[in-house]
Amino acid sequence: MEQRKALLKKTRSYPRPLSFCWRSTHFTAYIIGGVTFLFGSLCYFTVGPLAGDYEAGGFLFTVGSVAFLFADIFEWNMNNRVGCCDTVDERVEWESKNSGHARSLFWCPPSQGWQRAENGINFSYSAFGSFLYLVGSILFFPELNQITNGTWIFIVGSAVIFTSQSWKLYRYESFIDDSPAALIDLFAGLGGLFYLVGSVFFLPQYDVSDAITNKAATWFTSGGAAFTFSGIAMLYRYFVASPPMYETS
Repeated sequence: MEQRKALLKKTRSYPRPLSFCWRSTHFTAYIIGGVTFLFGSLCYFTVGPLAGDYEAGGFLFTVGSVAFLFADIFEWNMNNRVGCCDTVDERVEWESKNSGHARSLFWCPPSQGWQRAENGINFSYSAFGSFLYLVGSILFFPELNQITNGTWIFIVGSAVIFTSQSWKLYRYESFIDDSPAALIDLFAGLGGLFYLVGSVFFLPQYDVSDAITNKAATWFTSGGAAFTFSGIAMLYRYFVASPPMYETS
């Protein structure tokens, strides 16, 4: 009984160590999102092996959006609920570990509720962006005849992703202490920005020639590449850099 209580206390501690299984699951979902967005973008060129296959494009974007949304919720649920939507055990653990200590990454005094909740809210915002991507991706299927509406939703989702990742980067005290984490958020933010620009070019009032279509698809592909590079940075951080917060077993 005592061993079980000790184990329960460990699993509720904050921040919880990121096990190899957790990191593998999160990385797998994230890299699937990046790669499917990359290949989905190729479907919107007017030339090439995947050119004009909007059915495949909608499918790949939908799969990628589900993967990104899962990764965001999976990450939020692990350690980003404190102050936003937390349990008492995690809140008490968070306060006891941080009270009276020097400021560290994403840390704030327990008396300042907004700062404590900011981490969870920031990650919730990211998940909202992925949700908008999912809705927009579904509307990309040609048979729904909602591509323009899907594009508008993609514009909003991309803006959310860009601002969310910029917010995360703004909150870093030092890029030197955890540069792989900064690269993850930097490339993810660039991905959101590139898809934002590409989506605007895909709007009917601007997409009036093959040249514009290919320009928009190029922005899309750059966004997919940026998301993939973000996943590669995550791979390095999770399995090579191995900060102290990670369990090695």
